[in-house]
Amino acid sequence: MSIYAIFSLSFKFWFNYNFNKKILIALLIIWYFKIDVGKTITFNALAFSYSEETEVYSILINGFNKYSKQNNLDIDICLNLLTLYNSSKEVKDYRSTLDFILRKDYERYDIIFYDLIYSSRFGSNLLDLKNIIPEEIKEYNPIFINSTDFSVLYYNEPLLNKYNQKVPKTWNELYDTGKYIMEKENNNNNNNINLIIYNGFFPDEENGFCSLYELIYSYREFVNSTFPDLNSLSTENAFKIMKKIKDDLSSDEIFQMKANFVLDCLKNDNSLFIKFINAKKTNTVYKKTILPGVQEGISGATILGYNIGVIKYIKEEKKNKLKSVLSYLCSKNMQRTIIMEKPILSAISSLYGEEEVCQKIDCEIYKNIQPVFRPTSIVDYDNYSNKYLNYFNGYLFKNDSLHDSIRNIIDITKIHSISIGTSENIVGLFTAISIFLILACIIVSFFFLLYKGFLDYFIFIPIDFWIMSMVGSVSFLSVCFLEMGTVTVLKCHFIQFIMSGSFTLTVVPILYKLIIDYPKEIKFFKWISYNRYYFLLFFISNYVFIFYLGINMEVCDKNWSKRTINVNKIKYNIDISINTSSVTNREEDFTNFNNPSNTTGY
Repeated sequence: MSIYAIFSLSFKFWFNYNFNKKILIALLIIWYFKIDVGKTITFNALAFSYSEETEVYSILINGFNKYSKQNNLDIDICLNLLTLYNSSKEVKDYRSTLDFILRKDYERYDIIFYDLIYSSRFGSNLLDLKNIIPEEIKEYNPIFINSTDFSVLYYNEPLLNKYNQKVPKTWNELYDTGKYIMEKENNNNNNNINLIIYNGFFPDEENGFCSLYELIYSYREFVNSTFPDLNSLSTENAFKIMKKIKDDLSSDEIFQMKANFVLDCLKNDNSLFIKFINAKKTNTVYKKTILPGVQEGISGATILGYNIGVIKYIKEEKKNKLKSVLSYLCSKNMQRTIIMEKPILSAISSLYGEEEVCQKIDCEIYKNIQPVFRPTSIVDYDNYSNKYLNYFNGYLFKNDSLHDSIRNIIDITKIHSISIGTSENIVGLFTAISIFLILACIIVSFFFLLYKGFLDYFIFIPIDFWIMSMVGSVSFLSVCFLEMGTVTVLKCHFIQFIMSGSFTLTVVPILYKLIIDYPKEIKFFKWISYNRYYFLLFFISNYVFIFYLGINMEVCDKNWSKRTINVNKIKYNIDISINTSSVTNREEDFTNFNNPSNTTGY
């Protein structure tokens, strides 16, 4: 064999060996990565943000994905972020999107970030996280557990210093300071016609409701007092001071301006006081403080925030990885990173005692805010808040009476009842007196039966049946007193029992008379005429039997607030619907409370 042939065979062997080896290595690499990719679990998340400045979801998700890769968690989160630039401008439209996803498209996303005002609305469609919530959540202040933004007062420090004025601590001080500087500016011929004393921030949207809610809260009596009763002097004073500020120091147009206008004001230096959410990018002339109150030391700030919710139809393999995801998103390190980059409020209060954090942000304002949460337990929150704000705006901008505006707000949730008291009206007292007079007439007429001279007038039915009929009438009218005041389940049972029994006692004597006077002779009717007590016993026993079944009680227990009672007889269906108004002063009676463990704040 020639040297050329030997060389040729050797080259072919070397080439085939190395080529096959390369193919084998390539296949091994492809197989390895295929297996690795197959292990990775991807969570799809959906979020909405008003502005880039307060958008924290990218920090959360990007931070987790980096953390997951470094620790080989084989978990990835894909975020679909909706903003003012790529979607609708209204949070209500984002709510509609979530409604659709939770009802019909629940397989598209695993995690949603939603406004905390919709906790009751979405709670039933979300996974119960009670057994998944990480240990990190224990460090959270329960008051701020799902908060991000809050309201503050910006003040123009150079303008205050120019006239030796202090930062206002109360609403009256804000009014006096604003009026003083406005007059001084006008008297000094500064021609600063564009100077805004106070913007109010009452647009016809959710921000306006937040401003109103925290205004009323700032008029509570003590720091630890609960939200003032709407039908109180505190609420009236809160309404009056804001109208006074608007009429004397500002205008309808400025008070109703939306967020974009306020952001422009914060970039300029032509405002004295501005009420807005906490922000980082403002003109250097503005400093921040907590909102004023009825007296020094009392304030109020509406807390805004988003919850983390997990779709309850999430796959089991993803559910097993949830704890790792939530542990990172709720961790103290993540919260520290966020508050140092964004002007938001963290639920971990201890962060505001760290020197590193306080070098970048004003920790004092975070420590001193006095939060108030919107009534998020109301299922139809949008309708409630819209009506609430509209009635206030009627007083603030349209000169509706103060009393009517407050009364209309109260009537959004309160269902009135008849009461003997005269605090609201005299209908209850008038009704009670009328019933007492009728009852007195019936009871007095009973004594006529005791005199023999009057017996000839009562021969229509036997005397004992007359007495029974009068007892039925008295008990029937007495039910009216049970209808007064707060309705309870026990009252519901008593009303149904007494009305049914009264009806029996009243009608049976008349039915007995019709039977015994029947023109044709019937043997059974004749037997009844001589055995009227058996006849009466028959109806009473049937009544007791029906009531004993408990059917009406069970339905009553379920629907007592609507006062709808269904009595089902063996052979006949007797539907008795009693629609009356029940009284309550508490908004909770009209709300749907969900398990708080359905959501996790961040």
